[in-house]
Amino acid sequence: RPARLALMEAEADLLADQLASTTDYIAALQALLSRVHKAGVSALVSDLEAFMQSLGAAPEDLLGFAEGNIRLSRLIDEILVKRQQAEAESARLRGAVSLLNSKLETLDRLLNLNQLDASAAFGIALRQERDKASDAINIESARSRAEGELEASRIALFQLEEKRPPYDLPSKPALEKLLRGANQDWGAAIDSLLEQRRSLITRLKNEQARYADELSVLLTQLKYVSERSHTYRDALESHLFWIPSAQPMGLQTLRAAADSMAWLSEPAHWRDVRQAVVRNLDDRLPGFLGLLLLLVLASASRDRLKQRLERMAPRIGNVQSDDLALTLEAFAITAALALPPALVLFGLAYLTHSSTGFARSLETALMTGGVLILFMEFLLQLVRAKGVAAVHFDWSLSTLTLLRRNTRRLMLLFVPITIVMVLVSVHAAPEIRDGLGRISLIVFCLAIAWIASRLWRLSRLSLAATDGDNWLWYIVYLWYPALMLIALATIGLSLLGYHYTASQLLRLTMQSIVLITMATLVHATLERAFSVFERRMVLARVREARQAGHDSGTRTIDRQAAERAADAIPEALQSYEIDRHTISRQTRALLRLLVLVGIAFAMASIWQGLLPAVRTLDEIVLWRIGAGDGTLPQQVVTLWSLIVAATVFAIAIIAIRNLPGALEVAVLSRFDLAPGTGYAITMLLNYLIVFVGLIAASNLLGIDWTKLQWLIAALGVGLGFGLQEIVANFVSGIVILFERPFRVGDIVTIAGHTGTVTRIHIRATTISDWDRKELLIPNKTFITQDCINWTLSDPITRLIVPLTVAYGSDTEQVVETLMEVALNNESVVDEPAAATLFLRFGENGMEFELRVFTRVVLNRGIVTHELHMAIDKAFRERGIKISYPQRDLHLSTGSPLEVLMTTPTAEPGATPSPA
Repeated sequence: RPARLALMEAEADLLADQLASTTDYIAALQALLSRVHKAGVSALVSDLEAFMQSLGAAPEDLLGFAEGNIRLSRLIDEILVKRQQAEAESARLRGAVSLLNSKLETLDRLLNLNQLDASAAFGIALRQERDKASDAINIESARSRAEGELEASRIALFQLEEKRPPYDLPSKPALEKLLRGANQDWGAAIDSLLEQRRSLITRLKNEQARYADELSVLLTQLKYVSERSHTYRDALESHLFWIPSAQPMGLQTLRAAADSMAWLSEPAHWRDVRQAVVRNLDDRLPGFLGLLLLLVLASASRDRLKQRLERMAPRIGNVQSDDLALTLEAFAITAALALPPALVLFGLAYLTHSSTGFARSLETALMTGGVLILFMEFLLQLVRAKGVAAVHFDWSLSTLTLLRRNTRRLMLLFVPITIVMVLVSVHAAPEIRDGLGRISLIVFCLAIAWIASRLWRLSRLSLAATDGDNWLWYIVYLWYPALMLIALATIGLSLLGYHYTASQLLRLTMQSIVLITMATLVHATLERAFSVFERRMVLARVREARQAGHDSGTRTIDRQAAERAADAIPEALQSYEIDRHTISRQTRALLRLLVLVGIAFAMASIWQGLLPAVRTLDEIVLWRIGAGDGTLPQQVVTLWSLIVAATVFAIAIIAIRNLPGALEVAVLSRFDLAPGTGYAITMLLNYLIVFVGLIAASNLLGIDWTKLQWLIAALGVGLGFGLQEIVANFVSGIVILFERPFRVGDIVTIAGHTGTVTRIHIRATTISDWDRKELLIPNKTFITQDCINWTLSDPITRLIVPLTVAYGSDTEQVVETLMEVALNNESVVDEPAAATLFLRFGENGMEFELRVFTRVVLNRGIVTHELHMAIDKAFRERGIKISYPQRDLHLSTGSPLEVLMTTPTAEPGATPSPA
């Protein structure tokens, strides 16, 4: 035997002997004290009973009062016994705590001995100690009882303090009033009974208070024992994972496994099972009949449930009738279809119920097999033709056929092997567990590896026909290879003697398979919910467009006119709403992120209790922050902290990139928001996510913002010089997002530039002008300079068309013609009404102004063009002349005009022109 194993056993025996002797000594003292108190209380009860007998033929009220005193004395006796039991339990727990602490110290000391390698014998001893520790920590029932007793004791104390029945103390006149008309004077007896009652209540109050205090101590110790027991068990399990628990597998192990097959057919085992079945048929017959009735109903309704699934299929995908409730109903039907096979095993487990022996192990194994067959049968019904996966999730036919065939094969193999493995691990001896249990585990893992490789090979062929950007990609290229490697690694560990490690690895792998399957179904359900909502949103927009037929036609005309105009903004730059495809992509990406994060946390919860790898990462110190001299606490930044910080920051970045679309679908589309409001909300949430992610990651990396006063001071100095403009723009951007003087999509004029706001960032705002140029305007400019927002609250703006007509024109006809032109233009709104004004008699003619209002700001140029063309045509038809600028030329005639006639000089070689 290894030396450290012998040392561990010797120290454990010594500690057990010391604990036993100390416990015996305390128990003897408590027994003596209990006998003394018991004798005193018994004497008190005897005295009270003798006094009651001495009353003889006293009135019934007086005898009832005396009997109440006797009940109080017996209650004191009961509380005394309970308190003594609590004291004994507390003493036992103190010994258990001392033993656990000593065992932890011994275990830590032994495991730190590196001169000897771990052996199978040492691993078997640790596993046996772990089984004992697991049995010892089941103290939850004791805690529940103690909590109930403490609550009752506190209520009794409250009633004693308030002197409520049955702890009330009536006055002597009240008792004398009840005894009025008695044939003799009972005054002395009344005084004695009241004194007895007063003394009993005082003593009862003291005993109840001491009992409550002792229960509080007991609860504290129970909690501490539970914590220390879990600590001890976790320490054993974490080290058992790395220590062999059996000899490496060889021919001798195979022979032992063959011999252990006879263990399953031992008559004593099945005699125990037969006795449990007979006993349960008598004691638990109603419950068994209920399970049998449920099995009959589930089997009889299978055909109707399948028909319901088939009738439901045509409604899926139809935007008029599709609903997520249909998918939830289909899930419930699928679960009902999966019930009958599992109910058979559940019924057998119900019949073999027992508290001990082979029957109890068989019950646990059958229950585990029932849960497994329920899960696999649910998957089988899920991928059936016209089932949830085919109709609701639109999975490919080849994938469903592949899953259906292999799930049926696995179910026929996994269920019996699982029952055998659980039966062996719960009840069998170590040699049976390491023989037959190891063979079953290896066969189970071989089946997992084979089916995973088959699914991986065949799924890649069906995945090649897809775009590769779907949830199936993660399962095929990440999960199937990982599952194969884990199964093969489990087989290798079991062959090398690490059977406990292999069994725990298999258990966690099966839990992970269930988790991945459930996550896949949740992701598919969420995507389907989004798809239904997306189609409804598109349908609602189509209906809104149909209802706004006139406005829609006007907007179409305006857009076509704007495209022809030289001052139009491109439509792509005008759009401030997220398009449907972007919403779909971002929402699906965010859903995938949420599911992956949920899987990561669930995986951590499943695996962290066994593998110390995470704790090992948390022990790798990267740097330390703090003096470490005792004045300030020193913060240690480990590799695990760095990984968590990077994960938090990555999640924040992914959330920022995909938040707008998801927010539009989940929240913003449900409210009637003004244009640009959703964009402002999204931007503010983006900044909030960045801020929270940065603070969280900084705290994980040990960056304490309260210790950066020097940085803040330096930043203050920098603000006085070169950073004031950046900070001013930053603050202005925050003000713009909160105050919202303009929104994305508004048409503004700022610093001589007019255009449409396309993006609002924290430092600058992007404006697209009439020349298709994108201008970056610092946010500070919008706060410090005059800014015109043409569409802030009302997109209707006034347009003025000035014109001058010749003198002599009919002014009434001019006004009538201009009003007619304005009313015939579709871009001119009816309210406010158009107006024509005769302003003045000008130098060149009579000056008029046509004042109209238009709803489309960006079409002011084309509206002006249309009005000019219409005015010119109408004036020509009615003979109204538009005046033109007139200039008078005055020649000076004060002296004769000098007229000079010259002949141009011919250039050399030029040909004279003919006269």
